[in-house]
Amino acid sequence: MEWTATAPEQTLHLRPQATITDYPERLALDKLHTVQLCHPGYPDMPLRRQVMLELPAYDCDNDDDAVAGIHYDTANDACRIVTGNRPGVLLPTLLSPSQFQQRAQAASPQILTGHRYYFYPLDWSDANLQYPVCPSFSRWGFDHDAFDPNSPKAMQHWIPSHPQPKKTGEVPSSAACRLSGFRDARESALIIPREQKDWFVRNDMDLYWQSSEASATNPTADVRNQVSMRRDLRKSFEDSEFVFLPKGSDFRIHFLHPTFDFGPLFHNRAVSALADDVAPAFLYARFALALFARFYRFVSHASIRRHTWNDE
Repeated sequence: MEWTATAPEQTLHLRPQATITDYPERLALDKLHTVQLCHPGYPDMPLRRQVMLELPAYDCDNDDDAVAGIHYDTANDACRIVTGNRPGVLLPTLLSPSQFQQRAQAASPQILTGHRYYFYPLDWSDANLQYPVCPSFSRWGFDHDAFDPNSPKAMQHWIPSHPQPKKTGEVPSSAACRLSGFRDARESALIIPREQKDWFVRNDMDLYWQSSEASATNPTADVRNQVSMRRDLRKSFEDSEFVFLPKGSDFRIHFLHPTFDFGPLFHNRAVSALADDVAPAFLYARFALALFARFYRFVSHASIRRHTWNDE
């Protein structure tokens, strides 16, 4: 008998609908709470009126996602920005100036897990009880001394430990998204947006330029002011939902706005060697831009608006 060989029957591999749980290492927060960063100079005002910034507590303890708050340096830098580049400390209790000056010195926690903290400038006293705040990004002046490693005002956690390598040209069209690694639907996002070009020029941000692509008419076009992102993440970035901040040895994604999926998926993810490609000074300015979008409620009150600097 003669046998006829037949090809094995093929079966199309079909997969179930993708779900958000397909992504590993998603933050398992039972309930996302917020941390309030407050001004101590208005003790007679309602508690809500003392709140300068209220930010989501996405920063978790390394051993327990249930212990969540805000990274101390992140919160302190935020207060430093909206108070006009004032160095200070965050404490969980409301103190008078004399109590603050006589307080016991203690190491700051790495994560602020409480509900409310007060920002005390290092020079706080009865003379400047209601220390002024900066009302908007357009009036905020970039603190160049903070990025000078030889300055006593230097914020060392923002300054790279090694010189940035030279870059050539624009972000390659084939570059993957620096957040997700995706190569599809990828676009180049500006750290400081083009609509802030007047602020950019007024604050001498060309000090951090590298390429000749930037110009007086398009000062934000420098290659160090660009980062490759997936299109949906770029939209989230441009809506000021997240920024890039120094934590540990890398810059990391930090969410300033509660989200259903992006925050749990990407918060505190490292963006390896970002400081080799992007000027940290631009990232700090973008942090400020995102913060002032959340600062309007505090400065809108008449009693507080009288104590803003560089105001109209």
